[in-house]
Amino acid sequence: MTINITTSETYSLLSAITDYPQPGLEVKVRHCVELLDVSLPKAAKELRRFLDFVEKEPQSRLEEIYTSTFDINPICAPYIGHHLFGETHKRGDFMVRLKGDFSVYDYSPEGELPDHLSVLLGFLSVLDDEHSARTLISECMLPALEKMEAGSSKDGSAYHSVIRAVSLVLKNKLKTELPGGAQNV
Repeated sequence: MTINITTSETYSLLSAITDYPQPGLEVKVRHCVELLDVSLPKAAKELRRFLDFVEKEPQSRLEEIYTSTFDINPICAPYIGHHLFGETHKRGDFMVRLKGDFSVYDYSPEGELPDHLSVLLGFLSVLDDEHSARTLISECMLPALEKMEAGSSKDGSAYHSVIRAVSLVLKNKLKTELPGGAQNV
């Protein structure tokens, strides 16, 4: 099975957007909005809100907001395994399984734990096993994103729109496998 280039590119861009802010973030967000505008307008609208924020803020402020949203607020921690298992050996087992899956695809992210949201989005960009992608999304990523979304809405973080957009994109991925194709979620 092959990966749709647009879908792969969207996951790759979302990976960069959910990672610690790097210079050029504005360009990546804008490009992702353009990719999603036609197929997933609600997700594009969410990212456009974030783009408005990114365009107005200096790099240092983006870094500060990222840190306060994801690193200081445990309910928004970007570690999927943390939301699924807490800090238990099950999370460790989960990360070991992820690393094994990564090696099958020669995917070797650096600098983050394997259960980081941006790492998993990057993995989805190379994962061509439809069943594995659906399982990762439905059983791991979406349940964690639901918790992150609730937490980010409470603190009013600019990243709430990003979390919401990622959730919409992943939900759409699951719907595209159903008869009738993609839905404008």
